[in-house]
Amino acid sequence: MTENDERMAPTTNIATLDSDVTMSTMRIRWDALLTLVNSRSKKAMCVLREAAVRSVRERTLTLAFRHPSHANMLTASPGVALWALGEMYGGEWRIICEVAAAGRPPAASADGVRRPLCERFGGKGAVLGNQLGRYLDVGLVSQLPSPAHREDLVIERGYAVGFGGWFFFADLPPALAFGRAARTSSDCNSYGVYAAAMETRHCPQHGDERVLYAMTGGLSLDRNGDELAGLERWLQGVRANPRSAHWRAPTVAPAPILIAPEAPAVAPPSAGARCAVYLHYDADDMLLYVGMTDVLEVRGRQHGRKSSWAQFAVRGEHVWCDDRRAAERKEVELIRTLRPLFNDKHAAPDRDERLVAYLVGKGRYDLLTPAISRG
Repeated sequence: MTENDERMAPTTNIATLDSDVTMSTMRIRWDALLTLVNSRSKKAMCVLREAAVRSVRERTLTLAFRHPSHANMLTASPGVALWALGEMYGGEWRIICEVAAAGRPPAASADGVRRPLCERFGGKGAVLGNQLGRYLDVGLVSQLPSPAHREDLVIERGYAVGFGGWFFFADLPPALAFGRAARTSSDCNSYGVYAAAMETRHCPQHGDERVLYAMTGGLSLDRNGDELAGLERWLQGVRANPRSAHWRAPTVAPAPILIAPEAPAVAPPSAGARCAVYLHYDADDMLLYVGMTDVLEVRGRQHGRKSSWAQFAVRGEHVWCDDRRAAERKEVELIRTLRPLFNDKHAAPDRDERLVAYLVGKGRYDLLTPAISRG
């Protein structure tokens, strides 16, 4: 990628123009934006991931950087970031870069006394309307403040779920269940679960005021290998205290109550056994994935549980080969000639760009992460 490539003009897409882009929306979808930028320039992504969203107003995105060098680099070459903003939210954007000590709670004033949160965060008091829930501000940070329990200050560590609003939980299992349930609603396009801290201070004018700090930067705790265990633990706690408004951790290790045990392992087939090469398409006959297996039904169930592309698939086809080596050759041939979207191995050079465009076209910004399952 050349320097001229990074100065490309942003794409204007009036059809997808979102006139209600808020600071909360921008922060929740930040990881998806980074992935979109990375599809054009890894250098631009590395710079942009050092930023914290400070404000969003009238298609002007203000970012705060810890180091002046990062702010200067993005100011000099904003093209890829502007292009990504246009692709994700529509319209033409402007980026303002500022240098600030982001990531930590503001320091005390000159007289050594911390000011009320409403004074430190724009004088909003308890009047909200910016989709931050009950919080005056939500800071996306790289380091959480230390816990504190004093008469004038309480800082609790826990977990935050963000999906257009922000919600704090003392324990991870209910946060995972809350985020997963919210995502099943048609009103929720994406969500994230993060390690977090909630700061509470008393204001003589407004009463208790709260600020939330969520630790992001690729550290989302949802939809990973440990999520099912967390959901099982949440349900175990609910069963132990079904009438309680508060979740309590189970006192015994939870039984596997959500997922049936895996079928016993089967020895791999011999080189001479028949093997199938299968193809899966979406409703528009876009080829999603090409694979091979000796047991089609079992492999299909595995994809249904683990592969992100399975939610788009509406039909499949397969061809049997005489042995596994013949199937391997056929699989490679089909991947290279038909260029499926979700195959990593043997993929065409433009695969990542086409995949990003496909997911953006589907409005699935939640899948624009390096961790999505493509196999």
